[in-house]
Amino acid sequence: MSQVGASSVGLMNHVVPVSVCQMMRSTRPLPSVSARRLGLLIVLSSFLAGCNQTEVSASPASPASPASPARPASPSPAVLSAVSTNLLGTVTPAANVPADCPKGSVCAGLSVACPGVREPAIAFTATRPASGTPRGMVVLFSGNTGVTWWADEVNSIQFLDRLQARGFVTVQVRWSAGWLIAAAGEDAGTGRLACRPASLIRWLHDKRYVPLGIPAGPVGRCGFCITGNSAGASQVSYALSFYGLDVILDGVFPTSGPPHAAQDKGCLRRPGESRYQYGGKAILIDQAHGYLRGGPCTHADPGFLSRWLAQSVDTGGRDFMHPKTRVHFIHSDHDVPAVPHALDYIRKLRSAGTPYLKEQVIPGMPHRIEESAAGLDALFRAILGMTTT
Repeated sequence: MSQVGASSVGLMNHVVPVSVCQMMRSTRPLPSVSARRLGLLIVLSSFLAGCNQTEVSASPASPASPASPARPASPSPAVLSAVSTNLLGTVTPAANVPADCPKGSVCAGLSVACPGVREPAIAFTATRPASGTPRGMVVLFSGNTGVTWWADEVNSIQFLDRLQARGFVTVQVRWSAGWLIAAAGEDAGTGRLACRPASLIRWLHDKRYVPLGIPAGPVGRCGFCITGNSAGASQVSYALSFYGLDVILDGVFPTSGPPHAAQDKGCLRRPGESRYQYGGKAILIDQAHGYLRGGPCTHADPGFLSRWLAQSVDTGGRDFMHPKTRVHFIHSDHDVPAVPHALDYIRKLRSAGTPYLKEQVIPGMPHRIEESAAGLDALFRAILGMTTT
């Protein structure tokens, strides 16, 4: 999980650098001072109180071993705010209701506003109840800009039927105008725009999942789990690496992605990195930075390197150790450029020591897992995981 660092300590809207605190803690005697300077020292002493605050850490004292028997109860919203300080946004009900609500689902509209992002985004949810007593919830995100439902054909709809029969509530998410498109001229970036799905994930957990009263189970059991395909895999991956939501997520299942890892390799046409190149999809990277008709990624502008590094799932994230969350990747053996980008993120998680990490390769699987019977069966088994009886 993420840590809230203590490079400076705030008090009454002031910021006291740690170096100043260290000087103020000096044991050397103070020289005699005038009345004016005495007043200054009184002010400084109030700042010193801030220096004595302890560092806030959202990480456990030591990583849990894979044999940990149970996941602790879900943290309160206040804890989540501490994990993702000033990064997550607000979610409020919207009057918008999708005209294409899937059969058997209850649909709703939600407005998601994020700090540092100029315009709110409208999301639609399609919720299907579990058969019998709920045992978990699975949230599903579609690819590209996310404007379609995850299940839009026979195989994927039957997949939801299977989850429903096993006691899972399913929530499909689609965006009215896309989650990764910034306003014209707004240099937001994909990592910042990913505040939209991350904020929605937290809201769904707090408002839809927690009221179900499902008891905490063994580590990795769904529980509350999320999956997404292609750019949908980016939505669920950013929730981990940028927004610290592993504290509420039992399982995360990225499929055919995330393509938003290693963005510099996708945008720059450097030797040896041709398998990463976005080609015609480069416009989706540019749109996140406010270039609606082409931009730095389309034109392979090396001057934009630092922005791509800062916004990529792997190079820009701050959280890669997930001690109590299963992270299970499913992809094809030939899907380019999605798989090379995913592998960079997997390597980052592996090097950080995430214990419940798995990569599953389905030979011949198309990019859209929703079109693959073998891929959907693998995802179904992955979601059930420890719950299989």
